[in-house]
Amino acid sequence: MLYTLLSNKGFLVGLIICVLLVAGGLLYQESVKRDIREQEVRTARFLQQLDTNKPSRAAQHAEPTVPEEAGQVDVPIVSDDGSETVSEPAVLSIDDANFVDVEADMAKDTSATDEVPISPYGVSLYGFGPFPEIPPDYPDQDAWSETRVRTMAPNHELLSRVRIKLWNQGTQTRGAVFKDDYGLVYPILDGVVYYKRSLSVGPGHEGVSSRFLTSNATDDKYGDDITEVIHSGKGILPPNLTFYEFPDGGIDPYEFLGLSR
Repeated sequence: MLYTLLSNKGFLVGLIICVLLVAGGLLYQESVKRDIREQEVRTARFLQQLDTNKPSRAAQHAEPTVPEEAGQVDVPIVSDDGSETVSEPAVLSIDDANFVDVEADMAKDTSATDEVPISPYGVSLYGFGPFPEIPPDYPDQDAWSETRVRTMAPNHELLSRVRIKLWNQGTQTRGAVFKDDYGLVYPILDGVVYYKRSLSVGPGHEGVSSRFLTSNATDDKYGDDITEVIHSGKGILPPNLTFYEFPDGGIDPYEFLGLSR
């Protein structure tokens, strides 16, 4: 009977298919287990980093190379008062109230500088040299307009110069933030998260205070997971994200642009 079954072509084909399916299922299961183990290792390393509470490290000046679509977000600049007293996690995005849009910041009286003749591609009022050419696909074509240049603060100009240089190098940022606390520019990119985690002490403010800065697209997709991992130290680290603890990940505008202070 066994010989009859083995000599039956239909039976042999079915047996081979069954063996292949079982083998494929086992290989897939091992692949999934391996991916889970790798993700757990990444999360464990990140959580260990959160627990160490090391002093601020030297700022990293590596330039991100994540390709982006031409962003539609105006360039913001930080105006943080430095207080970190909230006990609930707060998300910092380029729409956050702690970041002031360049256009809004420039809505001040310009009568004192009306006599200064400046062209859109003139020379910096702060000694930074000629303004760089604006790429044709850059989202802010009025970066060096006469009105803006007349009212532009030094940090605004440095931020725009950094972003334009990144754009010319192929890094199309969603925006950028200047953090006065560190004197660094933080480019906004999908998949890149800057965060700060600290302990709040005081009546009604005990606990962990956590904040992070990322693009709107990354926040929409991973915001809850990022908050859980950073704030509570629990959960799985979202894949394909790069994390920087402030002040890391920022760009020194003077060094990056080759300017003297």
